[in-house]
Amino acid sequence: MMSASERAATLAVSAALAAASLTGCAGPQKSEADGTGTGGETTSPYLSTIHIDINTEPETPETGEPSDDGSGARLPLSLDVGAEYIDKFTFICDFQIYGLKPHGMLSSGQQTDDVLTGRGGSFTVASENAMLYSPEYGGELTVSDFISRKKPEYLLLALGAQDAALNPESPPGAFKQKYSDIINAVKSASPDTVIVCMSVLPGSASSGVSIYDAARYNELIHSAAEETGAYFLDISSAFAASDGYLRPDCDGGSSRLSTTGLKKLLDLMRTHYAAPKEPEPTPETE
Repeated sequence: MMSASERAATLAVSAALAAASLTGCAGPQKSEADGTGTGGETTSPYLSTIHIDINTEPETPETGEPSDDGSGARLPLSLDVGAEYIDKFTFICDFQIYGLKPHGMLSSGQQTDDVLTGRGGSFTVASENAMLYSPEYGGELTVSDFISRKKPEYLLLALGAQDAALNPESPPGAFKQKYSDIINAVKSASPDTVIVCMSVLPGSASSGVSIYDAARYNELIHSAAEETGAYFLDISSAFAASDGYLRPDCDGGSSRLSTTGLKKLLDLMRTHYAAPKEPEPTPETE
């Protein structure tokens, strides 16, 4: 059930979107990774689509803001629904955003059991034996087993960066099917969980994975979300510098988000609200 703030945000979205959208990040910022920084302005129309300043409200419209694709999969800009919305999320991720746990970015701090990845901090979607690792839940377990126990209200799938790092120019043929299998496993284990599939972010300049390489995976993730009834959070461009790689202020090293980047991620989640969907009708029987 939505809180009062979420209901108010949902009712106000239509009016707000007529006048509000996002602008680029405000000037250069200092990098937490190396102590230097050149925030980097985006020049490509594709790179200027979704930007938000940390600790600010959404500002004036940009013509590059992605529009609703009509499927209901891509999350549009909404009003900020607050920190309590983030508290409803469990995160299944790979190395890019796993720092949410060790950096204590969530209200549950460093001891949270709401952020999971594979053993060693990586999770490859196309792997035949992709397993999550959770000390809280007894070690290695499948996505389905974890969701059956946890039954989260909201789930953010932040996967695909490991696959892109291995094959930046050519997504494995099984990637979309494997990603769809993960979504369907979650839906089967916990039908009421709201699933949000996050776009793969660009990597560090040394990684070889730019926003253009990530786009190949994001097309497949968007398609998988669309076909399975999940949401798609398209935020890659908010993290891209003018060269297409991860912004220095968001780069925590080895394509991992810095605390600045993680804060930006949480702000973007709060301003792209995923409303719970109506349950699918039960087939009629004679």
